[in-house]
Amino acid sequence: MRRTNLLACDEGESFLVTADGATLLVNTGDDEQPLWKTECGGKILGIGVTDEEVITLDDVGLLTWWDGESGQRSDEVDVEGTPKSVAVDRDGVAAVLTNDGVKIIDPGDEPRSIAVEGARAVAWAAAGDRIGVGCRDAKLRIFDESDLEEVAVVDLPGAVSAVCALAGGGWAVCVGSAVHVVPSDESPPGLLVELEGTDQDRPKPDCPVGSADGALVAVRAAADRVLVFARNTKKEVASVVFSDRQVAGVAFGARNWLAVAVDGGDAVRVSLRTGAVRHTAPHPERDHRPASPAVAVRKIDRREREIRPAASVAAPTRTRKAPIARKESDVPAPDVQTLGMLGVVALSTLVMWGAAKFACNAHPPESKKPREVGTVELASTPKDAAIELVQRLASHEYDRAAELADTEPAQEIEKQMRQCESNGKASCDARRSKVAGKVLTTAELLTITNSAARARVTTTGPEGTRVYAVELVNAPPIWKVTRLTLEKG
Repeated sequence: MRRTNLLACDEGESFLVTADGATLLVNTGDDEQPLWKTECGGKILGIGVTDEEVITLDDVGLLTWWDGESGQRSDEVDVEGTPKSVAVDRDGVAAVLTNDGVKIIDPGDEPRSIAVEGARAVAWAAAGDRIGVGCRDAKLRIFDESDLEEVAVVDLPGAVSAVCALAGGGWAVCVGSAVHVVPSDESPPGLLVELEGTDQDRPKPDCPVGSADGALVAVRAAADRVLVFARNTKKEVASVVFSDRQVAGVAFGARNWLAVAVDGGDAVRVSLRTGAVRHTAPHPERDHRPASPAVAVRKIDRREREIRPAASVAAPTRTRKAPIARKESDVPAPDVQTLGMLGVVALSTLVMWGAAKFACNAHPPESKKPREVGTVELASTPKDAAIELVQRLASHEYDRAAELADTEPAQEIEKQMRQCESNGKASCDARRSKVAGKVLTTAELLTITNSAARARVTTTGPEGTRVYAVELVNAPPIWKVTRLTLEKG
């Protein structure tokens, strides 16, 4: 099971960010619609997000800051060493976990380092003033952000596999098959939950995240499931189980919902009050693979509340009801001046609407003659050349049709021109005027190579419908018709 959390959501729920290999996928956080996607330099190892930026770390050591709205790359830093994961604070400062400790990287500033032997997990405190590093030697080491001095060391019952900060202070730490809560007041850590199972297949939770109010902790309990626990009761309050997908990350929203990323870059949002599930919409050119988890919610809204002394509870104030009008004169109504002003506003609106409608429908004469399009532009492709020749032929524009014809079709065009002018040129001009602007020609390209093509052309007009089989040859800069066969009409 992967130990990295490939899901992030900002506090304002503007962005819901997932990853699929080297592909970064950003959706809107409130309605799950695709916002943008991009390719990173290598496989994505970690994701962070602020209310303005998305931060990624890939396996080639590139730490990148992206604009959250546009997806434009704003900064990037090559991380020395072997990067493993990244944690990002609310200002976009990155804490990168490497083989020899943690590197604090802020774009524009010199990177700073914390030398920690056996570091396995890193997280920022909710306030951004502390950095928690989980170690293989069963300790959680806490450092001050300003000078990177170690300010506390917390002993735990085993090697730390994952850590996250909790709202209001404290840390959630995964150790073996258990999740512990480390308070912020230097009191001993307490066990939140220990997952059940045999010694060989006992689940090992990771990807811990805390809710916005600090009351809930969610973990990836297995490859196919996420469990949510209440800190005050230490009871499981929700579970999300997938039958055919693998969990890739977990995150809480600002309101009472949980986001779960699955393999393939998809994610679902689960309401922790109703159990309703909403799936992220697919990005363009990506397959839609809906995930339908089994969700169980156990009334997490019924939490223990602090009992306040009776003396501090203020008596409710009574709201006096408005008196009932007994006479018509007591009823609030607009006076004559108000009615007059409303009439002026209505009349002004009507006048402006009429003026706008008249202006929009006014079409001045064209100030410029439209540009004439030459034969080279009209016959630059075989389909266009076939359409143009048949259109000119059906419109009795024989001279223009001959421009696009090779020897054999040119003879047929000359023959049709002589037939048209057999009763005099005036008779042919009359036929040309009769069909002008009334001929519609379409074509279907059957085959094409670099030098030749075949098409079927259909023309419809006052003289009926005709279908031609057309063969063309490439005669740069245009295509020419080498054979014109009437199939119908």
